[in-house]
Amino acid sequence: MDNLVSAYKACAEKVMKDDMRDILKLSEESLKKVWNNKKDDIWNMYKK
Repeated sequence: MDNLVSAYKACAEKVMKDDMRDILKLSEESLKKVWNNKKDDIWNMYKK
């Protein structure tokens, strides 16, 4: 049981230290493709 608790604690510490830069970078790249799509500019007329 102690091994399980130690493993969980080590895993939790690793997750808490993860700043998720890899996910942020992928999200930025994906959204850049969407935002720079001129075919979708038609939707901007609804914002006014």
